[in-house]
Amino acid sequence: MERWVAKQVAGWAVLSLATAVLAIPAQARGDFLGESGSAFAALSVLNDDNFYRRDANRQRESRVLLAAGISTALQLGQQELQVSGTVHDNRFEKANQLDYVGGTGDLALDWQVGRRFDGAFEYGYVRELTSFDRLRPVQELEGDITTVNASRASAGYFVLPRLQLRAEVASLDWAHSAAVWRASDLDETQFGMSIMFRTRPGTFFGIGTRRHDGRYPHRALTPRATVDSAYDQVNAAVIVEWHAGGKTSLDARIGYTSRQQERLTDRNFDAVTGDLSVEYAMTAKTALALRYSRNINSIDEPTARAALVDTFEFSPVWNASRNITLSLHAVYRQQDFMSVIGRGDVDRLDESFDLESWMYFKLGGRLDLELGIGRGDRDSTWPDLDYAYWFGNLGVRVTL
Repeated sequence: MERWVAKQVAGWAVLSLATAVLAIPAQARGDFLGESGSAFAALSVLNDDNFYRRDANRQRESRVLLAAGISTALQLGQQELQVSGTVHDNRFEKANQLDYVGGTGDLALDWQVGRRFDGAFEYGYVRELTSFDRLRPVQELEGDITTVNASRASAGYFVLPRLQLRAEVASLDWAHSAAVWRASDLDETQFGMSIMFRTRPGTFFGIGTRRHDGRYPHRALTPRATVDSAYDQVNAAVIVEWHAGGKTSLDARIGYTSRQQERLTDRNFDAVTGDLSVEYAMTAKTALALRYSRNINSIDEPTARAALVDTFEFSPVWNASRNITLSLHAVYRQQDFMSVIGRGDVDRLDESFDLESWMYFKLGGRLDLELGIGRGDRDSTWPDLDYAYWFGNLGVRVTL
């Protein structure tokens, strides 16, 4: 392990934490990123004692990650543009066939015209190794790269001083590199409208609806097919947005979701769904975030048409001192699987709990040290789906 890490670090030293960024003169970087922008390079080592999430065949794996990224914000009157991006190179100790280059990118534009008309445009890009906990034990542990492109545009207009009409349109493209995953590729478009009543600045109540039109482009719908190739989904909800005093915010969307499959009507589903999130700044140094969501997700299995997923998240952050920041992220998830209409009860319930804690320590100047440790497990009423794991992560980050 030690020799492998040393070899990787030495081999990438020439790649340098800076060839893409450090080579740019400081003045030029400042002109490009602006006063509020920043760039970074990072190196981290992760060790996971059950990388493939299989208790029947536990395998330890280590990964070295080299990353570089930028972020910047530009304010032009009432318009604000935020851009960020990260590229990371991942090398594994044993499973070097999984080595890959991934990345993320985000763009957000908040715009406003006058006092009545405003909106936003958002785009997100992710390229990551697909998590192995999505594979059943009988499937091959094949490396797969998931690439996601998501965009959303929204606009709101105050037809009256307290009454706002909103509209939104969004698209989602979900693609996989491995042949075993191609049937899960998804193209989806969304359309939404809502009517919102403003009681005071930062506080809205209203009702809204969203329609999702989805298509799986690589699914062949044969006479014995158990999963459909297209669907229409509608969600109607009550919406609450409360952002008061700068210390507390609450966002809620509670409603009903119904999906109609294009041909396989025995796989239709509907349920009460929703999302509730609360953020609270207890002090200048401590912030808490709580989130609960209930979603209903389509399942690509012969015996199950959908799963009702309840998720609880708790994320506190504490700035212990000027040089030390501590954070925690706890997630509990329960998935209750729904059988295909006309068949017997699928009788499957999965419960998982994941806990991560991180410490960020400023070593002085532009250098930061990060330490992370995590634990997780899943319990299922179906055999061979349980697992447990530990991971540890050590990294350094240089702000450029």
